Amino acid sequence: MRIAGVALLLKRFPIASYLVLAYVFSWGVWCALPAIVGTNWTLLKIFVVIGMGPGLAAVLLDRMHGTAGRITSRWWMHFAFVFLSLLAINISSLITGDARLAEEFAKASAPGVTTVGVFGSVVAAAVCAFIFASAAASERSSLNSIATRLPLKWCAIAVLLPAALLLASYAIALITREEMPPSIRAGLPLVTWLGFVTRAALFTLLAVAIGEETGWRGWLLPHLQQRVNPLNASLITGVVWGFWHFPLWLIHAYPGAPDGVVEYLFIGPLVAILFTWIVNRSGGSLAVAVLLHTAINSSQRLLPTTLMFPIFLTALVVTVIFTERMWRRRGDALSAAYVRKSGLESGDARVASRPCDA
Repeated sequence: MRIAGVALLLKRFPIASYLVLAYVFSWGVWCALPAIVGTNWTLLKIFVVIGMGPGLAAVLLDRMHGTAGRITSRWWMHFAFVFLSLLAINISSLITGDARLAEEFAKASAPGVTTVGVFGSVVAAAVCAFIFASAAASERSSLNSIATRLPLKWCAIAVLLPAALLLASYAIALITREEMPPSIRAGLPLVTWLGFVTRAALFTLLAVAIGEETGWRGWLLPHLQQRVNPLNASLITGVVWGFWHFPLWLIHAYPGAPDGVVEYLFIGPLVAILFTWIVNRSGGSLAVAVLLHTAINSSQRLLPTTLMFPIFLTALVVTVIFTERMWRRRGDALSAAYVRKSGLESGDARVASRPCDA
């Protein structure tokens, strides 16, 4: 009966239960990492992925709500693709070492192919593969659109938008003779730098973006937009998303002091507005959100970030808010289509009317 009661709570409170599970899964794993892997950044990067709470919470609740798909041969194909790809990336990182930026990679220490490193690589790859395969098999299109809805126009916008903002801010910085940041190659040979950038982008795509966006934009955002307007949904998601990163400073996965989370609490809502805009405009495509997340994280390794970049980002966000009238709760083309295509109306209604298993 106690298990049945917990299941009923999870179904009745999809947002609150999601947030609790996402934070518990992630923070629980992350806070244990210093005792397991120490402070080696490469090992931390790999093991942090095991705690991809946003995606794990989403696919678990999808199953609790009765909308998870069956484990078929297609499910295993999706699992195998992500698992083998990410495992290869993780093993190569153990061999060469890894870092956030090229200047750090030049001085990175490789942990080597150890038992701990291989174990973490396998588990991390399995976690992300499970999230992707489960999302792709879901009955909810807010989740299965990670593999089924790839609108080319919005995919291109997602991939190119961060680089366009960086290029525009860089051009202004050159005109105004702003002091330029260090070289993005940091003296690395071209082939080495290209390998570093490519591997980092693939890791971001298969681990970080899939692991996070399956939850933030695949589960949390559509449920919030059922209740509040797109702007408020974005602000809530952005704050939750930003604060979720807090332990990464405590375990030294992120540089600087833990008060760095304050910056994320400001940047998170700004960037979340862009995610909401592009997801709504693409008809609720989770794949577009995954690509945008990958592009945002990867562009900083390809192009320098100048002081003008936050200004361009803020200007774009303000433009999106006003042109899309994001303060309005709409039953028109964008919001209504997103809710319908997310499977929330039929899926949640069906679950609500279904008695809880004893």
